[in-house]
This record gives sequence, structure tokens and C-alpha cells, in this order.
Amino acid sequence: MPPQKRIAFVANTSWSIYKFRLYLIEKLIERGFAIYVLAPRDAHTVLFETLPGLTYIELTKFRAKASPLSRPAAIQGISRSLPENTTRSHFSLYH
Repeated sequence: MPPQKRIAFVANTSWSIYKFRLYLIEKLIERGFAIYVLAPRDAHTVLFETLPGLTYIELTKFRAKASPLSRPAAIQGISRSLPENTTRSHFSLYH
């Protein structure tokens, strides 16, 4: 059996994931993808964090107006936030 495909969504607010990516996330889960959402916790986090097939990982120390991928230190922090059995080679980071 091939390994499950994984996609990580990274954002500076959970609101933006909920507002602009939830439909896509639901469709990817239906197609068997494992989805990781990395974002700071806000009022919208509870609206998606319990979806089966989705793993929510809270990002801390990110400014709401800054992209989490805008600084090398942020990318290192995101990499460390991913599950232990996941290597960076499993993910492609796009800014």
C-alpha cells in the first residue's frame, strides 16, 4: 500500500484557513489525503480542527500581519511543528 499523501496548509490566521481553504480541505480529505493545518488559534479554529483526516497544529509567536513563511526562523519552527514521523521531504513549502 503506498504511503498516504499529505498536504500542509500554513497561514497566519485560522480564519483565513476557514474562510478560503475549508472547501478544498474537505475535498482533499474525501480523496484520501492527510491534511495538516498550521496556524495560530483563533475563534475559527474550533470550526475545523475536529474534521476527520485533519491534524491541527497550533503555531505560536507569529504576528497576524506577517506570513509564517516570510522568515527562515519561521520555516524552521514550522518544520519542527510537523509530526515526528514526517520529514520535510514529505512536504513542499510554497510562499
